[in-house]
Amino acid sequence: MNNYNKDWVMDEWNKAFNEAMRKKFNDGVEKLYANVSYGKISNGYLDIMNTPEKPVNVETITDPVIELLKQKFDERSQAGISKYGTTLADNNHDDFLMHLLEEQMDSCAYLMKLILDRRGNNLPEIK
Repeated sequence: MNNYNKDWVMDEWNKAFNEAMRKKFNDGVEKLYANVSYGKISNGYLDIMNTPEKPVNVETITDPVIELLKQKFDERSQAGISKYGTTLADNNHDDFLMHLLEEQMDSCAYLMKLILDRRGNNLPEIK
């Protein structure tokens, strides 16, 4: 038989976890802005109201996978504009929930095809 209160243990764990996350976040903010002479940090929090809007000189690192994905999104958008004569933002008449369902069904079919190809196209017996 357990000699502890499960709710108390969970409450204590949650408090400890939240405090650790708060500290980790505050430490990150302090490190990020520690060398910014125009910024102001008080009590571990960045004072947004009293910090001039000035960009922080941080090296920009790009991820080639994300860059390719952004390019594909742009290409897909242009194809849609050419095909439908409107942007997604301006299209208020399509049933987007049904489109989403159909697209997800297609993606499941593509996923099953790839799984079967990886397994040597061994189709299971359909009951």
